[in-house]
Formats: sequence, C-alpha cells, structure tokens
Amino acid sequence: MAAAKTTVRAILHPKPKTEARSSGAIVAKGSKPLAKAVLVLGNEIVVTHHGPLARDPGNVVVRRLDDFTVVRQTKGSSGAIVPFGDTWLTEGLHWNLERASTHILDPRTLKVLARHPVRGPFVAVDGHRFIAATPPRGGSVLDPEPKGFNADPKILGASWVELPSGGGLVELDVKKEKTSLVIASERYDDFRFAALSPDRKVVYAATGFARVVAVRLADRKVLWERPAVATVMELALNALALSPDGKWLALAGSSSSGFDHLMLDTRTGAVKVQVRLRDMINRARLARTPTSRIDSLAFHPDGWLAAGTNSGVVVELLPSGGVSAFLGASRGIDVLAFVDGGARLIVGGAEPNLRVWSVERVTGGVKIATKDEPSAKKRTRVFTKA
Repeated sequence: MAAAKTTVRAILHPKPKTEARSSGAIVAKGSKPLAKAVLVLGNEIVVTHHGPLARDPGNVVVRRLDDFTVVRQTKGSSGAIVPFGDTWLTEGLHWNLERASTHILDPRTLKVLARHPVRGPFVAVDGHRFIAATPPRGGSVLDPEPKGFNADPKILGASWVELPSGGGLVELDVKKEKTSLVIASERYDDFRFAALSPDRKVVYAATGFARVVAVRLADRKVLWERPAVATVMELALNALALSPDGKWLALAGSSSSGFDHLMLDTRTGAVKVQVRLRDMINRARLARTPTSRIDSLAFHPDGWLAAGTNSGVVVELLPSGGVSAFLGASRGIDVLAFVDGGARLIVGGAEPNLRVWSVERVTGGVKIATKDEPSAKKRTRVFTKA
C-alpha cells in the first residue's frame, strides 16, 4: 500500500517549528482562473469566475460536490453570489471598468430574472429584501464633488431602484419595489464587504480604507464605527468574515506599517486580536513569492479562522492563539470554503482549478485568546450600548 502524500505545515506561533500534514487534491481542472466566490448548497458547489480584464464577461459554474463535475454554467455573471429567497444574487457585466450591476438568477436555469444598478457586497435580509452597495461615483479624488454614478444607463433607466445621491449601502425591497439607505459612504471610500448577524438584526460593513460600521437594521442606528485609516499603507482591507456565533468580526488585508489581521468584538467594535501575518508567513518561507496581503477569510464551523494569501499560503488561526500555515495553492487564493461540516477546505483563486484539503486541526472548544488594542477606545466610536 502506497504511503499517503504529505506536505509541510509550519507552526508560526507560539513556538515556530514544522510538521507534516496530508497533501491536498487538485479538482475542477480546466476551470477559468480567478475564482471570485464560492457557494455550497447541498451536494452542489457554485463558483463564480472573472478574468483579469474588466471586459471579461465572467461566468457562474455549478458543480457536483462529490466529483466536481459541471452540472450547468452561464456567462455574463460573476463576483459575489448569495442565496436570496428562491433566487441567487450575483454581479453583472462591468461598466467603464467597474463593478456596477446586480443580476438576480434563477438557480435552476441560471437565467437572469432581473438587473439592478447596485453591486456587491450582498446581504440577504429575508426572501424579498437584500442589501447591496451603490455603483462607484464618477470623477476622481481631485474633483471638488463626486460626479454621478458610473453605471449602465440602460440598467439605470429600466430598474425601479432609486439610488441615494451620496451613495452607500442600500436595502432593496423587490416586493414593494422600494430602495432605502442603510448607511452612507464617505468620499470615494465605498463599502466592499458586509455580513449579517445571526439574528438578522445588525449588518456589519467595511470599506477598502478599513472604515468598519455596525448598523441596526430596524432603525438604521449606527451602534459603533471605526473610522477609515489615513492611507492604504496603514491598512487596506481585502477580506471580512463573521464568526458562526456572531461574536467576532475578522478583517484582513495588507499593511506596510502595522497589523494586517484584526479580530473585532461585534458588540463594541473593539480590537481583541491583532497580528502581523505577513511577517510571520514570510519568515516560514513556504511560498516561492513573498506574501504581501491576505485576500480571503473563512471561519470553520468550530470557530477558528482560515486565511488565504496572494502567495498561495493558507493560514490557520486558532482560538487558543496558535497560528499555523501551509502552501495551499501555487498562486493567489481569493476564495475559501469549508464543506462537509468542516471536514474539507475548498481553495480557489488564480489557478485554473480548485484544490481540496482535509481539515486536520480542531479547536477543542477553547475560547479566543483576547488582548485589547491599546488604542481601541480612540479608534472606535460607540454610539449606543443597545
């Protein structure tokens, strides 16, 4: 009997060392590169792809989870994909090099049922309401005032959606054909990430400049807010994830001067964990190219966090404070998804395939090790204790 193939896992913290772990398997060969999102529903896995050029139409591919055989696929949709009632939300074709539209898809046929002039991130509130971001504003940071929305005029004219003048996160009620502002964006710092609390009462949203807010949906009250950083050199956000119990909000990206991974307490917005992952990963020398940023995050059902990097490294952050990593792909990782109750990890990104890794670490129910950020009170504005 042949010995199982293994690869190296590097323990990054608390005591650096290396150990063996089982190797992953390459699946879905021949896929378009640049996987952008993954959705697992029953025995099917839905993957969206978008090429490196804005004019790429993108595509949505539905595969069987047991053998990754293609079941159905379509072109013209890409980006985030979220279940919404008996439909799916995803993004449409780019407009003037920008993400600027939403497609509502029929999951059975992948036909576009409706188009609206909003874009991801998407949060499904219930079967007829969802939250999305307004299209980008025209002009540049040098203009005294932002110009109109950079969106396809045909979609703007055909949709019932009424965009707020300033832009931000909006709630669309497809039953009542009503649009309402959830929270306004700041000048050229659009919301890129969003997640809904398990009780569906609070939406957490973040921008590329690391502005993070918690908004109560019932009355649109801002519960707390962390202001944007001065420059992307301090922190540029690339990923956000909410823990299964709703207690922790994970943020990650790139930073040349500070921490590139933060864990926030969702009740207050205070930073409880902050790590310089890039430095830890590069010291282990797992990849051929240096890691410069974290591009994806996913919580395991047991509460620990996986992070994917631009160098193909997968990082495992345990609630006990331990940090380990392994080379999960040969190129950048944009999507991570746990399947089979957390027994396997799906990895996708710049490779023309997906990879499947067995999950070998468990948390044992240990609580997250917390350490307050010294400047947390200065960086977080708490508007209410409710």
